[in-house]
Amino acid sequence: MLSGCSSSPHIAGDAASKWTYQAPFELFWGDRPKLQAGQFPPNIQIIAIEGDGRPWLTPRKIAFDPTPASPLMLDWFNSTSHHAVYLGRPCYFGARQLQDRSVPVKITPRPSGVACDPYWYTFGRYSQPVVTSMQQALEAESGPCRVILGHSGGGTLAMLLAAELANVIGVVTLAGNLDVAAWLSHHRYSPLPGSLDPAARPPLASGIQQIHIAAEGDRTILAAWIQAETRRQGGEFLLWPVSSHNQWRSQWPRLDALLTTILANAPKTCSE
Repeated sequence: MLSGCSSSPHIAGDAASKWTYQAPFELFWGDRPKLQAGQFPPNIQIIAIEGDGRPWLTPRKIAFDPTPASPLMLDWFNSTSHHAVYLGRPCYFGARQLQDRSVPVKITPRPSGVACDPYWYTFGRYSQPVVTSMQQALEAESGPCRVILGHSGGGTLAMLLAAELANVIGVVTLAGNLDVAAWLSHHRYSPLPGSLDPAARPPLASGIQQIHIAAEGDRTILAAWIQAETRRQGGEFLLWPVSSHNQWRSQWPRLDALLTTILANAPKTCSE
């Protein structure tokens, strides 16, 4: 079978990278220091989460590695001047499952593992174990205020993480899959047994600012779904002139300006 990118992501030279371990998965972690020194409180991170990539090669053939050929959120991460963390999803970039589920976080050297069960990036891509592993990886680090940024299925995980992770002050999604049931029904996809759906859960806490951005030309995640879920959540809906589901790179300056506004209005506790 064909595979996607199976090595570590390409991280720009001023960013540090590592593998972090949260049983039963290993996750890629990239940390980009803030380049705009002194503009915002030092204790704010933007957590970037990638989309689903290509879990299936055909309707009947599962990919060996679901990693997108050109990761969109990684491109933003390498270009931004904000303090950002790029958190890889379980089983992406050649990440493995650990044989020992009691393995703690941050083991050196990288422990032996086994190939990921495809369940974790197909039917279980938004499952509780996936969410919990990413949550625990973030909580193992220092606890700054966080803004979670996700594209497509990364937006799904951003919403699910925001409901469980401490110190989240904002969620921003790009073409976020916020209503998994509507997406499955519209495209006539198979159900995702074991996966969670943000639209089937209570709205996020009112103290979490939500901005959900749809693409005008998107036929994968329809703007109407995003708008309806944004209304239910009590967030802000934006429609940007983006031609398709993955054509966001020209919008990075506009996205960074939006994030600048969120950070400038962060609670005072983020400075403590």
